[in-house]
Amino acid sequence: MLQHSTAILIFANTPHQEIRYKDFGKQLPKSRQLKVAQALLQHTRQVAAATKLPVIEILSSHQQGEDFATRFTQAISQVFAQGYTRVISIGTDCPDLQPSDILEAQQQLSTKKAMLGLANDGGAYLIALDQQLFKAEDFQALPWQTAQTAQALIEYFHQQSISPAHLATLKSDIDNFAQLMLAFQELSPTSALYRVIFALLQPQEKSLIWVYAQCYFALFAHLTGLRAPPPTPSFY
Repeated sequence: MLQHSTAILIFANTPHQEIRYKDFGKQLPKSRQLKVAQALLQHTRQVAAATKLPVIEILSSHQQGEDFATRFTQAISQVFAQGYTRVISIGTDCPDLQPSDILEAQQQLSTKKAMLGLANDGGAYLIALDQQLFKAEDFQALPWQTAQTAQALIEYFHQQSISPAHLATLKSDIDNFAQLMLAFQELSPTSALYRVIFALLQPQEKSLIWVYAQCYFALFAHLTGLRAPPPTPSFY
């Protein structure tokens, strides 16, 4: 018998695959982009482990299916096939994700049956649901990796007479360099991930001014709509 009914699913690309699909910009060489992706994966693992809940990691090297929707649906199915009745799915592209977010989702699942952590681009950085709400065919047909993903998930649950709970904080996820800089500003300077990314963002002269200048440029571009669209949409 399983000790917990709820499992965390880390569903993401491998770091090498991540930098193939996400362009962090010419500001960083590929070697540093890879280290950023590795740091984000390690951070996600640490956040998940801190909850003391079971963790199932399915990276792109072990995912099944020709497209995102199929692979993600298959991954959720695999979690339930292992005997868990609730799943909390997260990716690696939300640096501000906290163990408390996951634990709140676990608590809400006992009554609400579904919970979402909404991203500021229309996606979701956390998707939690009870097995009773998982209709594989309908779930797979949702408009994944679009600006309509979150709204489609809400409607999916409404169709099953469920109003999903929402985490209070709207968070940033990362698809490109501008979003990386914006997410970096949301991190606590005392966090390990902040220190890792800060070191990777700096040029060889280690200029603090350069890092903050890039942050302000990214914020300006984001607010004025000047930044180019990412090569692929967000994780969910």
